[in-house]
Amino acid sequence: PLLILQSSRMKVFVSVFGKTKNELLTMIKNSRDLTNNFELRFDLCGDWKFTEKNLRELFPKDAQVIFTNRSNDLPLEKGGREDFFAGFELIDFDLNSPHPNLLLEGEENKENNFLISAHLFEKFSREKTEETINKLLQITAKFHKLAVNLDSAEDLFTFYNLIKKLDHKKWILAGMGEFGKISRVIFEKEGFYTFAGVKNHEVAPGQIDLETLKTLLS
Repeated sequence: PLLILQSSRMKVFVSVFGKTKNELLTMIKNSRDLTNNFELRFDLCGDWKFTEKNLRELFPKDAQVIFTNRSNDLPLEKGGREDFFAGFELIDFDLNSPHPNLLLEGEENKENNFLISAHLFEKFSREKTEETINKLLQITAKFHKLAVNLDSAEDLFTFYNLIKKLDHKKWILAGMGEFGKISRVIFEKEGFYTFAGVKNHEVAPGQIDLETLKTLLS
């Protein structure tokens, strides 16, 4: 059976951004009926973001929001502008960056707001994917995210068998490549979280737009 959130909202984080503040607010408003989960792509927002006092307050109070920064212009580490991501339910840290170790050092950290993510852009490899899953599991985090390149039905089938052992409540999965879009439909139907974009504003290869995903799940 299809696992969904309250009010028939999908288990999907929609990626939003804005060259202007109003553009971001419009994306949030247009997605609100379909999901209560958002990813703020801080790196794709215009310079207005640097003067905003509280970015989290731009989103609904009851939403779950990821703060994601893919730019080196604002390193999310000790001594950085931590006020930028204050109040966010989840903060994305890449598995290959030093940030998770930096923040975990000397802390109990059983309850944190980290999302540890890994992106495998190369040709799909069962061994590499399984190795990455094991590395992610070694880091305490509220959520783990894994994005993989899926260019064939065989890739998708193999990946599906690898993820069956994972706790769907704590994993966000995203497929890229030829089978990226259909994989995200399958992930959501299986109870995992996944990512979608605003129509005509998708931010990643293989990302399906939120409205199309809703239609395919109906």
